[in-house]
Amino acid sequence: MKKIVIFILFIVVLIFVFLVYVSESVSDSDVFLYDLKQRCSFATKQRMVSPSSYKILDLSLSSKKNWSQDRIDKYFSAYKLRESLKERYNDPANFYDITAIVKFSSKNGLGVDLVGYSSCEYFITNVYKTSIDGVGEINIDGHDFSKDSLDYIYAELTLNKSKREYSLMDKIKTILEMEFSY
Repeated sequence: MKKIVIFILFIVVLIFVFLVYVSESVSDSDVFLYDLKQRCSFATKQRMVSPSSYKILDLSLSSKKNWSQDRIDKYFSAYKLRESLKERYNDPANFYDITAIVKFSSKNGLGVDLVGYSSCEYFITNVYKTSIDGVGEINIDGHDFSKDSLDYIYAELTLNKSKREYSLMDKIKTILEMEFSY
């Protein structure tokens, strides 16, 4: 009986150490970037003829491009933010576009497995905290969505959903993706 209690305590301590490791080693920024990839994957899956056959082969981020100073000034003027905030966050490194790229496989209407790519462009701001300011170009399996189409509007709503606070479970999912790339 004593060995079982010691074993259970050992397991509890290991779980506690793992949870502390996860909460300390994975930042909200890491989870945010992981979330961008997942949002693009979800928007892609919604467009599939057979969503149940959808499989993620690879997720990545690319094309980080800083905004021009004119665009940053328009951002501050559009939201009528206080001048002190503009002085604090006016650094171009706080404003950038980033593109999530998803390589996936899915079955077409005839049941044939096909491989495709999708990309979703996000406009990111780091004022107060990192968040999505908007969505740019969306390309799913070679189909560019025009900004006035219903497909674009639906995908934009999916990609631009409000950011919630990230939980410990979100951090665990992120570290599993970072460590094991499943």
